[in-house]
Amino acid sequence: MSGAGDVDKSKSVHTGACSVESCMVEQAEKGFAANGDNYDAHRPGYTDEAVELIAETVTAGMSKLGGVAKYNVLELGAGTGKLTQQLIIKLPKSTSYLASEPSRNFLETLEAKNLGVDTVLASVDSLSLPEGNVETVVCGQCFHWFCDTPNIEKIRRLMVPGGKLILLWNVNNMEDTWMKPMGEQRLKIIKNVGGSLKHVLQTGEWQTDIEASPLFSLGSCLHLAGNHIVGDLDKIMSNISTVSAYNMLPEAERKSYLDELRAVIQNWPGVDIQNLTMLMYTLLATYVAI
Repeated sequence: MSGAGDVDKSKSVHTGACSVESCMVEQAEKGFAANGDNYDAHRPGYTDEAVELIAETVTAGMSKLGGVAKYNVLELGAGTGKLTQQLIIKLPKSTSYLASEPSRNFLETLEAKNLGVDTVLASVDSLSLPEGNVETVVCGQCFHWFCDTPNIEKIRRLMVPGGKLILLWNVNNMEDTWMKPMGEQRLKIIKNVGGSLKHVLQTGEWQTDIEASPLFSLGSCLHLAGNHIVGDLDKIMSNISTVSAYNMLPEAERKSYLDELRAVIQNWPGVDIQNLTMLMYTLLATYVAI
């Protein structure tokens, strides 16, 4: 077991109980199947404020829950390790940390960072861990992909009573000026590829099942300052190119949509394409396992 302060090569310690692909939402499976390095380079990290709050919750849980569980932290949908990298350095060296990710490509990017955490290629429902073996579950930029009741029940079975489920997102303000057509185009593509609005973060439908669940109670829901994406039009388009819906499309169609959006932004009244700001806020929700 690597502690939080170690800098050893991350190591795979589990395999899923079923085919990873069969357990994933199709949009996530296909949209995040490749280009992990591109995602890692062009998605923003999380604010120090948000990461500090998560670290405080994890540390308090380690003290209160008595170290009965195998893992102090289970990070679901860890992706390329953007949150993992920021969080692990703020935790005690004794922290036991498992990063789970269903995309092999993304997991390989995470493991290449040598963060000293255990890793597993698995979706939530294929994750093979004994019940009651996790104190805190953390989900960065991903809970909307597995927010349905069966996955919520699986998450609760993995946790100790009183444990915390922490949900974190960088959220685009889709109503802001040139970002409105960006949001409209994204919804159009999602509809075209057969995606569900339940898996679109901005609809808020991720809350439906967990709010109705008797297994968790809401501890807090914070809207905090975000990491805005600031730069020229190329930088903005590089970020948009990481969105799963675009990456489900055939390459020619994907390029056509991105070129169309580039032209809309470029011709938006008053826009300086050398100095754009994609406004973001941080959504941090914490639920308590009952």
